[in-house]
Amino acid sequence: MADNMETLYKDNQLEIQSYDFITESSYGMVDFFIYHKGIGYSCSAFCLNDVEKIVSNEKFFWSISSIIVKEISKESIIKAVLDIVNDKSLCFEDIFVRLDE
Repeated sequence: MADNMETLYKDNQLEIQSYDFITESSYGMVDFFIYHKGIGYSCSAFCLNDVEKIVSNEKFFWSISSIIVKEISKESIIKAVLDIVNDKSLCFEDIFVRLDE
């Protein structure tokens, strides 16, 4: 792990890391890295000013290599990643980009 990497979450099979995470940032973007079952992935989390209109009742949206959340926070990123990992109907590798490819 690089010196300026912060571990946001870690368990036996999953680790989420980010460079210099800014907790005060409620809008914008943050890049983060996931290590799931020994494989590294990258992703970005975005928050949009009008995300409430877009997201409505959903906690997050996703597209290839990114998730859109209602706010940029450690908790929102961790929650979205855990939801994606645990949802068998989602293809993990459609959302997160493998670092070894």
